Amino acid sequence: MINLIPNFNPILAFALFMPKLTKNVWLQYALPVICLAIYYSLNGGFVDTLGVFLSLIFATWCARNMKDLLALVSSCIGYFVLANISHGDLLSFATLGFNLSMFTSTVLYFALFKLIEKARHENITELFRSDRS
Repeated sequence: MINLIPNFNPILAFALFMPKLTKNVWLQYALPVICLAIYYSLNGGFVDTLGVFLSLIFATWCARNMKDLLALVSSCIGYFVLANISHGDLLSFATLGFNLSMFTSTVLYFALFKLIEKARHENITELFRSDRS
């Protein structure tokens, strides 16, 4: 069995990127929450995760209303506050390590999503150039 880094996942970056994936505002907010709810239901569920769900909604709001870098930083801070308040453990060393892996994964996945978006945009632009030739 492969041991993965705890809390190293794309869910917060996914919530940040939703406004770029669809223009449907309801879907932008709902899809990350639904994906996380499905994940939690398949893995035994957690009662104290309301803050995590709220942080996904906050991240999507940040992405809709802020520039990319500010949205990324704000959503990581929002996750730290909302998720840890719901767990009742804001500043322990275990919490800080857990959140560091979440922040790292969010930055890396968000950068990956931005690279994919840029490559996709360049391919579409190139396609239109070749059609005009």
